[in-house]
This record gives sequence, structure tokens and C-alpha cells, in this order.
Amino acid sequence: MKRCDVCNKTSLLPENLGKVNICKICFLKVNGPAWKYKKIESMYELEKYHEKAISSAQKNDFPKQVIDEINNYFSQKKSTMERCDACGEERLTIIKMNEAKICKKCYSKIESKEWKNKNYTSREQLDAEKNKIIQIAQKSNYPKEAIKFINDTFESKVENNWMYTIDGNAGQILKVYKDYFSINTTNEFDIDGIAEEYAIICSEDHPKKNNQFSKSDAQNIVKGMMGSTGGLVKDMLVAGISKKSLTSKGINAITNKFTSGIESTIINAVGNAYDETYPEKKDFKQHKGERVYKYTDFEILEFRDIGDDTLGYLKFQNQNTIKNSDYDVLYFYDCDAKDDIIKLMPKVYSYMKKKINKKEKETNKENNSKTETNNSAIIEDIKKFKELLDMGAITQEEYDKKKKQLLDL
Repeated sequence: MKRCDVCNKTSLLPENLGKVNICKICFLKVNGPAWKYKKIESMYELEKYHEKAISSAQKNDFPKQVIDEINNYFSQKKSTMERCDACGEERLTIIKMNEAKICKKCYSKIESKEWKNKNYTSREQLDAEKNKIIQIAQKSNYPKEAIKFINDTFESKVENNWMYTIDGNAGQILKVYKDYFSINTTNEFDIDGIAEEYAIICSEDHPKKNNQFSKSDAQNIVKGMMGSTGGLVKDMLVAGISKKSLTSKGINAITNKFTSGIESTIINAVGNAYDETYPEKKDFKQHKGERVYKYTDFEILEFRDIGDDTLGYLKFQNQNTIKNSDYDVLYFYDCDAKDDIIKLMPKVYSYMKKKINKKEKETNKENNSKTETNNSAIIEDIKKFKELLDMGAITQEEYDKKKKQLLDL
């Protein structure tokens, strides 16, 4: 229990202000809870509370030592405030941006939470966001140091020469740079599931793609048509089954050519032909972890947009190894990827295609340059031998022979 320095009554839990104690009732007379337990941000608001508190204290005949302690309390609060370099007001919460001081109110205008923790998919997207935030900051009178801080924060989010980051929701992350790219195949990559989808999208007339019957459906059709009759030469049946014949009409036409016999052989033959024509999976080689590739490693880039399929891909190939799929580099993305990623993929393809084509152009240019250099050297050599002929140093026959050699005739 302590005695109140205003009303002189004892109080169980008095409010302490410096050297004085004030009971709850007296504290309410100066609206104490509103300014002691509230986080007052602006100097203007703090001064208003100060003025009202002193006015109320004087009206209620608070002793001088209590009024002095109220003044001391507000003076200490005012000393913690700093001037904002944007709005010029003195405020409690100040954010440091390099050497610049920005108050909470001004800082909220640039909505930092939205861009400071954001993962950008492209350099273009990042630059657009950066320019937008800088424009807002400039309109809000941010000083140069604060503008530089914003610019540096954006730049720190990207690696050197970075252009795109694509997470296609298929367990692979593609990062595109100016001179190279990387593909990170994570443990979430379902190679068996992807291989099945890959087989379907690579075959335009695949039954699964067109909601047609499966291998077991084809076998059941044959089983139903043959009944107890049959008889065939297996090789003849297999030879007769093709993509066009893998329909109920086509199978019917083939089986009608044969009489009683081995029903299981027919069924197996149809199943084997189906598997050969429409493989369940399209195998490809895939390395787990991150791998880095140069654009100069490839001459061919194939792009499959999602469209009506559930899977899209980029396939990088080298002309020398195009017949060996083990050397193919594949990046997959699926229809469950974010809309902005799916829309971005054609642009990523276009960018990478230009990088790969640039190598081809530079190679052609280099070859043409070498050809021109060789041609110039040949012409100079022919001129020298012509001078020797004119001088009589060699015969016409020797000159003609040398000329043919140089011209590779």
C-alpha cells in the first residue's frame, strides 16, 4: 500500500510517475491510461495529450511536484522521437534506410512487406515492381539515400545476369541467365508419372489422349469376337496390326481373316502390338539435383506448351547426339503451375531460343569468314604463279597444274 501524492489516500496499486505515486482515481482525472499505455506515434498527438493532462491536473489541484513529474514524463517521450526525412514530422517509430530516417507512416506507403519477401519469376517483373516502388517513394519525398536503399534491396534479391526463375510444379526449377541456365530436379520429381504423361503428349493419336480404349479394352474386344472359334498364325496377326487397326473395327477386320484356334495367342498379339504402338512410358534420362548448361551446348530447342495437355516441356538437344535420347535435357512443367508461370513459358522459350540460335549464327559467320579468308589466299597464290609464268620461271603446263590444285578442280 502506498499513499497517493494527490489525494493523500492509500492505494494498493498506484501509478508511478518518477518520484510520485498516484492512485487510480486521480490518474483517471488526467486521462492517464490514454497517454501512459498508448503508443503515441506523432509529436503533434503527444503534445495534445500533454496539454490536456496538465490542464486537467491544474483544474483538480494536483500538487506542483505531481505536475512536474507529468511534464518530465512527456519530455522523456518527446526525446525519443526523431524527425522523418520524408514528411519532416517528429515521430516515435523511425525506420533507417541507409542514412535516411523514414517514419512508420511514410514507410507504409511503399508497402514493403509485399515486395521485400517476394520471390520474382523474371527480371522484367522485378524491375517493374522496383520502378513502381521508387516512383511512390519519390512522390512521398523520400531522400536519395532512401531511394538507393530501395534499389539496393531489389538488386540484392537477384543473382548476376539472372533473367527468369520458373517453378512449374512438376518437381523441377528452371533458372535462366544471360549466358547459361540451370535445372534443379528435386526429390518431388515423379519420373514414372512424368514418363507416362510424356508418352501421351508425344503421340498425337494416343488412345489415352483421345479418351479411346486401352490395351485391356482391345484384348477384351478380341476375346468377345473370337468365342470358341479361332486359329491363326501369330506372326501374321502381329504384322497386320498397326496404329490404324487398333480400333474395334480394325481388330474385327483382322480377326475375321482367321478361323478357329488359339484365342490367347490373338489376345497376346493384340496386347503386344498395342504396347509397341502406344508405349506406357516414354523413357528419358534425368539427373537429380541442380545442373548447369551453356546455351552453346545445344543447337535445338523444342517447346511444348500445355494447351489441352496436362504437361508441357522444354527439350534441349545437340545435333551430334539427337538420335540418343540419353543426351536430351528436359524441363517439365504442368497445368497446376501458377497462371503467371504458364503465361511466362512462351516468353522464356523465345528468349532461350534466341540464345541458342545466336550460337548458330556466330558459327556460320565464323565459317563464312574462314571461307572468305581461304578464298583470298588462293587468289593471291594464283596471282603469284601467274607472275612466275609471265616471267618465264614456270611453263604453262606447270601453271595450269598448280592452278587446278589451288582451286581443287
